[in-house]
Amino acid sequence: MSDTITLSNTMNILYLITGMGLGGAEKCVADLADQFTQRGHNVHVIYMTGRLLTKPHSAAIKIYSLEMSRNPYSIMRAILRYCIICHKAKPTVIHSHMYHANIFSRLTRFLVPKVKLINTAHSCNEGGALRMLAYNLTNCLCDTFTIVSQAAKQSFVEKKAASNNQLIVVPNFIIQTYTKRNIQKRDKVNFLTAGTNNSAKDYPTLLRSIQILRELGVTNVHFTIVGTEVKKLLNLAQQLTITDMVSLEGYCNDLKDLMAKSDAYVSSSWFEGMPLAVGEAMSAGLPVVVTNAGGTSEWGMEDNWIVPIGRPNDLAQKILQFISLDIESVQQISDKNRITISNLFSEAAILPQWLSLYK
Repeated sequence: MSDTITLSNTMNILYLITGMGLGGAEKCVADLADQFTQRGHNVHVIYMTGRLLTKPHSAAIKIYSLEMSRNPYSIMRAILRYCIICHKAKPTVIHSHMYHANIFSRLTRFLVPKVKLINTAHSCNEGGALRMLAYNLTNCLCDTFTIVSQAAKQSFVEKKAASNNQLIVVPNFIIQTYTKRNIQKRDKVNFLTAGTNNSAKDYPTLLRSIQILRELGVTNVHFTIVGTEVKKLLNLAQQLTITDMVSLEGYCNDLKDLMAKSDAYVSSSWFEGMPLAVGEAMSAGLPVVVTNAGGTSEWGMEDNWIVPIGRPNDLAQKILQFISLDIESVQQISDKNRITISNLFSEAAILPQWLSLYK
């Protein structure tokens, strides 16, 4: 995509998302907003509820909250505020993200006519049968329905949320800020993992794999778990007697420093769309050991470093295999991961796909 944009093709882009809390979808919206602002477009971001915790960097981006809750008065007030913002912003395209924002944008479509509407789903699991039925019944109200991975698309088709022809896969992108990583031998191998402590991340499987490593006599390894609510894992870590092998940290909005201090990234997720943290780790030149959750493998790491979900013994064995590698092998994995992300998932590779859908 050219960075030179003339006034005639400048767009007014409005991003609508359920919330701008802490997560991959929120970071995706912030990055999209920044990237299209840098390219000369006018960008607005609306989040429906919650606190503003993930923000675009550009001060030129206008951010609004609908301050929406579940009571009818709040919903009606949010709809009115949404319409007022749209009237002022005059968007040429509205791009919504996550389930509630997608349905909201569809149901209010008649209030914002003649504006292209794009919806994006970010997970293999956006809810139960009623939510999937709601998607199915309202697909006719959006112009384009995108999803972040082939695995997520297959899941949506199987759940009858949409047909195969209705869904377009546009993968996540990673902003390229990392240079070649020079692997050095360390006495202790440091693994990093990041994400909110919930059922999707399945941190108990990771902790049990660490317990297995302890039982095997492995002592030259340490794990840092970063994310909202992860300190609630302390009780389980104590029960498994692995507290000296694990650091439980709060949420970190910028993982660059932690990745620089780490030797590898591990993910024990049960389900995913296309986890940004894994892609960012690969972009940073970190080797990754992951489960085959959703679209995780679509980042393009070697199949050898992918294990089945929910199997701590398999995960422990794969971690053990990694820490047994020599420096040259780890360097090769590091270089390959970084090049894969640069070639296939950089902003230069993915943003033209969004531009073609916006026009």
